[in-house]
Amino acid sequence: MKIVVIMLGLFGDVLIRSPVLRELKKIYPDAELVALADPIGAEVLAMSPDVDRIISMNRKRDKRTIYFLEKIKVQFKLLRLNPNLLIDLYGGPSSRAMSKLARADQKILVHSGVIEVKGFSE
Repeated sequence: MKIVVIMLGLFGDVLIRSPVLRELKKIYPDAELVALADPIGAEVLAMSPDVDRIISMNRKRDKRTIYFLEKIKVQFKLLRLNPNLLIDLYGGPSSRAMSKLARADQKILVHSGVIEVKGFSE
């Protein structure tokens, strides 16, 4: 099983969300856990024993072309991963778009205080 958790945001945002990774690893000990984070978040997560792989996404908007190309590069990485479960803990416009385009069997999306669940049978 492959699980991708989108954890974009600043240092504190990633730190507050990191217990989710620990719990996922407890529930799915054999799963490959991949975190998508900003460079500062990637540094925080690099110390976590719960993360198997980190995808770093530079979202600086200094140069729009570089920002756009970075988003496309990360989207292709997500597509190649083909996760079983994608969890978006960030809920911003970038992560929502990436989540929609990702080919995950199941998705949990958190945005504007709403939790949206897709692909789970009742």
